[in-house]
Amino acid sequence: MIYVRAEAGKNSKNAMVNKRIKYYPNVIGFISVRLKKKFPKAKPNESQENMPAYLLWMMKEMQKFDDSVKAGRWIGWIMAHAEVLGIMTNKQSRRLARMDCKRGFI
Repeated sequence: MIYVRAEAGKNSKNAMVNKRIKYYPNVIGFISVRLKKKFPKAKPNESQENMPAYLLWMMKEMQKFDDSVKAGRWIGWIMAHAEVLGIMTNKQSRRLARMDCKRGFI
């Protein structure tokens, strides 16, 4: 089990995510917590019509990949759309991705 501490920054509360996460656990944990907080009714869904639900689906699906390069492309797309939704900044996404890369979660 990997325990992920998702930190939003100095002024926000930390959240713990207890899930088996293969790729980018810090990014996934952070975005999951923020999505569920801002869009509490969102459930993972493959339809792109509901972007929060689609991002949750993508984060779940990418954990099944055997290809870390494909996971890297997906996480980049996920982070970009999380920024568009206003649940994270570019600075946060870069910091969290850097943490995962340094710890070998790619």
